[in-house]
Amino acid sequence: MPAFVDDFNRPDGPLGDNWIVNSANAPPTIAGNQVVGGGAVFVRWVTPSDTVNQFAQATYRGGDFNGVGVCMAAFDSGIGNLSTPTMYTFRRTGTRVALGQKDAGVGSTTTLENTLFTVAVGDVFRLEWNGTTLTGIINGVSILTHNPLTPITGQNHVGFLHNSGKETGIPIWDDWSGGDIEIAPTEIGAYWGVMI
Repeated sequence: MPAFVDDFNRPDGPLGDNWIVNSANAPPTIAGNQVVGGGAVFVRWVTPSDTVNQFAQATYRGGDFNGVGVCMAAFDSGIGNLSTPTMYTFRRTGTRVALGQKDAGVGSTTTLENTLFTVAVGDVFRLEWNGTTLTGIINGVSILTHNPLTPITGQNHVGFLHNSGKETGIPIWDDWSGGDIEIAPTEIGAYWGVMI
């Protein structure tokens, strides 16, 4: 399966049918050819990657309350499932960036690694899982790494997130891509959407 790209360059409205929102909160939408925030949500591509070596990346447009970031399903923990998977995240948290783990049914995100970092609009966030190593990358530079104890098994979904309704109506992301690391992206444009 190829990686996928969504530049969000289409009329204002829902994301499209290949996005799933893992929350009952208001989903993010498209406005001005970028994603604007709704309620606190994790948003994932409906079809999983083929391999455990995968990535998710997007261009940062704003929002910082408790984190906006890119994410992927983590591992078959026994509590994750396709509607509310356990997720790994790479996100902004105020003056820091952090790798985290958000378990299904748990309200808070566990910080795995974090560091001081000044995020600017236009920065490209990328989260990679390769082998057993999780890496957070900004603008092509590795910022944080973490070695999880358990490999991904059967939950190879990638997406993005914002963790607070304080981003409602605020641009948060543009130019998202994700999927298998080894395969070049394929543009799919308007064939993306929201299922809740």
